[in-house]
Amino acid sequence: MFLLGAILSCLKNYIYPPKSKLLLEIQEVTGKILEYTSLENDKIKMKVKLTKETILAYLKKDLISSDIKVGMQVKLYGKMENPPTNTIPNVFSYRAYLKTEHIFYQMQVTNLEVLKTPSIWNQLKEIIRSYCNKNINSTYLKKIILGIKEEENREVEESYRHNGISHIFAISGLHLTIIYQFFSRHKKEKRNILFAYSMVCLYYSIIVISSSSKRAFLFLTLNTINQLFHLRLSKSYLFFLTLCFMIIRNPLVLFQIGFQYSCIISFSFLIFSQNSSSKSYHFVKSSVTAFLFSIPITAHTNYMINPWNILNNIVLVPVMMKVLFPLLLLSFLCPILGIIPKQLLDIFEIINITFTKLPGSMITMPKIAPFWFLIYYLVLVLLIIFKKKRLFLVLILWLILWHFSPKWNALGLVHFIDVGQGDCTLIISPYQKEIILIDTGIASEKNLENLLTLLRSFGISKIHTLMITHGDKDHIGNALALLEQIEINKIVLNQGANTETEQVIKKKYGSIIKTNFNSNVISFHTLTIPKKESENDNSIINHLCLYQTCFLFLGDINQEGEEEIMKKYRLKVDVLKVAHHGSKTSTSPKLLEEHTIKYAIISAGKNNIYHHPHQEVLNRLTNQKITILKTLEEGTITFKIKPNSYTILTCPP
Repeated sequence: MFLLGAILSCLKNYIYPPKSKLLLEIQEVTGKILEYTSLENDKIKMKVKLTKETILAYLKKDLISSDIKVGMQVKLYGKMENPPTNTIPNVFSYRAYLKTEHIFYQMQVTNLEVLKTPSIWNQLKEIIRSYCNKNINSTYLKKIILGIKEEENREVEESYRHNGISHIFAISGLHLTIIYQFFSRHKKEKRNILFAYSMVCLYYSIIVISSSSKRAFLFLTLNTINQLFHLRLSKSYLFFLTLCFMIIRNPLVLFQIGFQYSCIISFSFLIFSQNSSSKSYHFVKSSVTAFLFSIPITAHTNYMINPWNILNNIVLVPVMMKVLFPLLLLSFLCPILGIIPKQLLDIFEIINITFTKLPGSMITMPKIAPFWFLIYYLVLVLLIIFKKKRLFLVLILWLILWHFSPKWNALGLVHFIDVGQGDCTLIISPYQKEIILIDTGIASEKNLENLLTLLRSFGISKIHTLMITHGDKDHIGNALALLEQIEINKIVLNQGANTETEQVIKKKYGSIIKTNFNSNVISFHTLTIPKKESENDNSIINHLCLYQTCFLFLGDINQEGEEEIMKKYRLKVDVLKVAHHGSKTSTSPKLLEEHTIKYAIISAGKNNIYHHPHQEVLNRLTNQKITILKTLEEGTITFKIKPNSYTILTCPP
């Protein structure tokens, strides 16, 4: 019955997807602050519960005279807007994530008015939070006691995720079970059970609720009922009921990564804790099983897996749970002792960062259709049931085929990547014989992370050619950071004077000034013109043909440079990468008249200070009946090229 309810709930969500009851035109709202987080840019992010739904609100700290507190009744004034989404394919979409929590809008707050102070209970939460803030280990204490995740060292956070141990910092079944067992004293009398459950409820009421803590609390509630009324239901059945209840309440929870990991890890430990008398044996076996079950989730989210995660869970997790967590709790009770776990945590962080550099710690797993995950899970379940070595070999073979699957793709791909006001183009030849990256966009952690995610999603762990058209920051900005993150065979820099970044690249990595290669499916040539004085005019110019479709990349050259190219070369051009982001100094009428260009690509940022693209350029292109595609409107623009045709995909904001 519960399974049927879960299925019907999913069908209803598919047919009638949830929608917001608010309007974007609203400029003031009233609600209750559910939680808040301090951000690095002197802003506060708040989750505010309105009458009909929940929104995110962003507020500058200097706009408020008093401290923000959980439980405050507030009136917010500002601009309502859609949350940001991905304009690069295969990367994280914040908007889609918020929808799984039924949050559809965010507000940029210009003024806040406090209508009602928090209740006594919420004030107690703030006292605990403030107490944690004064501790030397405040970040970790707020994580493991209150479930509050605030921005911290990105390298450390990334190392935990990379090593597959992020789950230990999320409040889940482990936290609630420890409290339950401590207060019940492992006795099954009704009085002890009720008292222990009451303590769990008390603790649950002060933490920040997440999908993993919801699942853990609901499971513990069902287990308590099971014990009190002697229903004799198995824990596996209770676990199944828990999932059904959560899906019935919110079918979109299925798409939350935290919920998926929480379920898989809990289920693995649940199975082996019932079938094994040896705790150490069941821990190792469940860790291996949890890793195998989590591979599709990890690969679908991060497009990579770390085989060392099995060892990390066996070694790092017990160290944190049995040593560092108790010491952290001790420092919570006696802050003067906080220096001990602080020093140990510093060592623990260094070890985690070191573990990310182990050989083979990042195996790319490209994006594949979810249908193929079913085959993987089918083989894995059969392996667990029948314990046949042949099935394990089938599983390994399937992972190997998955890893190498892009090498059999006969499509040519050209991605004009949306990096805001900058340039970045990824070229992937058929069968990935050549991977070329032209420019890297402006220096930005977000742009770099998105670019690396996109590369992994195509199974790319090495770039054959990195070409920096010239040394302006909007073209070379992320180059040094990228060189530290991924293997690059050769670097092409332009002629003329070198900027500081170009000098560093030359000294540390070496470079060449041109590259050419031909095959039956790809032709790529660096075109040369006489050396100029301007950095823009010395931009590298490239001509690419994939099968029968040809592209011309002009960097930031001006009209004079374009005309020199036309005099020196006879080129077929189907797609023009418009020079200098659509500046009026480029894209001459003569260039457009002498080539049968079908599409013009303009890479420019929304509301940029240069007002690119210029209306004169747009008029020239329109007069020649050339279709204009702009990254500021279309997001990343992708050409999927076959021998005699191509299709265009976009990723609009």
